[in-house]
Amino acid sequence: MWVGSHAFAESKNLTKVRIGNPAVIEDSVFYKCEALKTVEFVGTQLKEIPRGMFSNCYELKNIHIPAHVNDIGDLAFYKCWYLENITVDPENQHYTAKDNILYEISQAGGESFLNPNTVIKAGCKVKNVVLPEGTKWVDSCAFEYCDELESIAFPSSMRRIRANAFYNCTKLKKVTFSSKVKDMSVGGSAFEKCTSLKSVTIPKGVTEIGEEAFGYIYNGMIFAPDPDFVINCYENSEAHKYAKANDLKFKFLDDLELGDCDGSKVVNMKDLAMLQRYVNGWDIPEIHLSAADMDNNEKINMKDITALQRKINGFT
Repeated sequence: MWVGSHAFAESKNLTKVRIGNPAVIEDSVFYKCEALKTVEFVGTQLKEIPRGMFSNCYELKNIHIPAHVNDIGDLAFYKCWYLENITVDPENQHYTAKDNILYEISQAGGESFLNPNTVIKAGCKVKNVVLPEGTKWVDSCAFEYCDELESIAFPSSMRRIRANAFYNCTKLKKVTFSSKVKDMSVGGSAFEKCTSLKSVTIPKGVTEIGEEAFGYIYNGMIFAPDPDFVINCYENSEAHKYAKANDLKFKFLDDLELGDCDGSKVVNMKDLAMLQRYVNGWDIPEIHLSAADMDNNEKINMKDITALQRKINGFT
């Protein structure tokens, strides 16, 4: 059986689909089926979920990727704003899901590795996400409109965040890049309209930043730089150039002493108080994470508090 491009597109009353074994499914078959809530793959040998297959299916809440699927096209789940639960058949050797995030698995020499390679799509209810080491890509629109997302941390293996990856994540407050990333690029509008995000620390290893990637919000008429947004960066780095080109505030990291959490050029009890609050879960966007990481292990915790206490008391 052959199902042509846009075959059921904009079917306003379509609420449930059962997919068996079509020979060919073309792009955008269920595009903008706004009432579609349930998709079932029944005994299928389907190998491809084509580009845009479920794009703009706003009410789709659950998806299960069958065992034989080895290719998911671009924007297959674009604007599936209420897609909450994502699972993958355990026999699938190309994709996996963890905590409602869909990953493509790394392939080499005909074998699959446990480490995911690319984030394809995140469920809309993800909140605090730490991408596992080995993840290299975040696809376009992967986290768009995840309106519960509060924090995201990227591993040292990260190489590319594609356009609009975190568009309109309105509760996102904390973005953490590994200081060890190399040749990493951030696509255009990647963090656009993230209205709660007021600062970001960008390491030297981020070597390409697209248009309006950071610090842009909608002011009612146009997208414009957020006057309160601050980029913590190294002088003459790509992030520094981006901040200047977009009239965004910036602070340099180069001259910060370890422990100078507030960037005041003096390490004292104020820094310790700020670090303690941060570790206890306070939202402190102005903290300099590179200076707070006393043991340089890319984790901010009680060990850093102890190390800073010792430094202030003259033990280091």
